[in-house]
Amino acid sequence: MKRLYSKDLGIIFLLTAVYIILISFPNFGGKYILDMVFFALFFLFTGYSLIALIRPEEDYKDILSKPVLLLEFSVLLTLAVSIILMFSYLGPKIRSLVMVLSVIIMVMSISAYIRRINHYNALKYEKATGRKGVEEVSQNIKTLTKSSVESSEHQNETPVPKSESHPVEKQSQKSEPDKLVVTEDNIREKFIKKFLKMRNL
Repeated sequence: MKRLYSKDLGIIFLLTAVYIILISFPNFGGKYILDMVFFALFFLFTGYSLIALIRPEEDYKDILSKPVLLLEFSVLLTLAVSIILMFSYLGPKIRSLVMVLSVIIMVMSISAYIRRINHYNALKYEKATGRKGVEEVSQNIKTLTKSSVESSEHQNETPVPKSESHPVEKQSQKSEPDKLVVTEDNIREKFIKKFLKMRNL
């Protein structure tokens, strides 16, 4: 079944806009009743819009299946706005509370609409192309570049062959005894010459 991507958020936005238009008329009667009716609606709309903003993958059925979470968010936002109004020049009035809630709902509904559309467009793109998403593709590119860099580093390394290293050691080992033999002969010759000179004397 085709999902209603944004109709629920569009309805919330339109009802909020209708309230703002109605209260803008100074001669409109029954404003107190209007405020109470829209306060009840906006109380629920705040939680609904916040869940839609946080979880763009959930449609109206998923959100309405969580009434406890919806009410918790609604109470939290309404209390927060009420406390802020108590310390503002508007005062804790029902009209001020409904007006501030209407502005918050409009901002959240537009943001949730954009996030939901982007989410479902990404899902459509993944199904059409058979890819797993932009993040996994970028991860694959990173791993490929890393492996290519490592392979190039291994190729640049020139290992020293064994045939070149060991003969040098052997030659050095052979040359040291030769030097020792030469020095011993010289010492003997000198010693003999000195001994003969002393004997002749």
